[in-house]
Amino acid sequence: MEAENRFTMTKDLFFEGMALVSKTGYGKLARKGTVALAAAWAVLLVLTLLWRQNLWIAALEGAVMVLAAVWLEAVLPRSRAKRAYRKLEAQSGGDMERITRFYAGELEVLTAGTRRRIPYDRVQTLLRSRNLLVLVCQDKIGILLKLDGFTLGSAEGVQALIRAAQETEKEETDHA
Repeated sequence: MEAENRFTMTKDLFFEGMALVSKTGYGKLARKGTVALAAAWAVLLVLTLLWRQNLWIAALEGAVMVLAAVWLEAVLPRSRAKRAYRKLEAQSGGDMERITRFYAGELEVLTAGTRRRIPYDRVQTLLRSRNLLVLVCQDKIGILLKLDGFTLGSAEGVQALIRAAQETEKEETDHA
């Protein structure tokens, strides 16, 4: 075994991980949506001015656009995270301990009596936050590792191990 990470999942850690993953995926789409809303409001403002309408109409439209942007960028992701956490709690039966072990070619995740093995070449993205290292896999599974939860090895060592395995896999694929 190259490394081991143990921690108990908390709501705060789960939300931190979801926010990190969301920022790199959904967050980009939400920002584009916010820009589109701002552009739509600018067009409506110009039309309001050109047609010499009451500026309160533009202010009301702007308020609606701001509310839509807040819902898109803050409320919706938080709501999705809460729903996902409730589902995780129900599936785990209250056992929120996470053990992730890293071997030469794969990692093993132990959660609530289940065991899952994932080859390193299925890890697409490595994300890091203040407390977490998140491994995002091809099947959109996110594996959370608490930075101070390593009982063997380190976050840096795990990152290097995964990158080295991915490079070896890529070289083997290129030569085939």
